[in-house]
Amino acid sequence: MIMISKGNSFGGKSFANQVLTEIRPNLIKRFGKDSEIMQDFDNEEKFFGFIALQDLSKDDFNFVAEQIINADLDEKPKIALIEKIKFDPRFS
Repeated sequence: MIMISKGNSFGGKSFANQVLTEIRPNLIKRFGKDSEIMQDFDNEEKFFGFIALQDLSKDDFNFVAEQIINADLDEKPKIALIEKIKFDPRFS
């Protein structure tokens, strides 16, 4: 599941895994492999099956959103996820 904000989430465990696998290289470039943000992403997805975006700053949220928009993901769930992301007030 992708937890965009409180009460706004999308998808399941396998979709969260697919998203993180696809965008992880660019996240590492931005945040660093051993950064707290990357550790949170990796641990949340591995142990709990979700990726949490609700605590990201506006800049970091928009970076992650851009990576999702440009990711090679299954088109139908990707479009639905992007629509939910666009409702977040941090999105620009």
